[in-house]
Amino acid sequence: MKIIPFRKNLLVKKLKKESKMGGIYLPDRHIGRFMIYEILAIGEDVKLDLHEGDLVIADPLDEPIENTDQSFILEERIHGRILDES
Repeated sequence: MKIIPFRKNLLVKKLKKESKMGGIYLPDRHIGRFMIYEILAIGEDVKLDLHEGDLVIADPLDEPIENTDQSFILEERIHGRILDES
């Protein structure tokens, strides 16, 4: 199933378990009260400079889309992008 977000929504997926990005250790998907997500698709009205595959720090999301590990998030709930500076 392919899901395309509309307007200011992004389709994201929570990172599973521990990750390492550009030498930064990301324990269990959390940075303080925020979560780390991978962007899968971007709505046409999103104004942030983001691309599919980027990792972002955002507010925790409630429930994923049924039978998937994906969720929608509004661009206003994204607080930053994790850059790979390696």
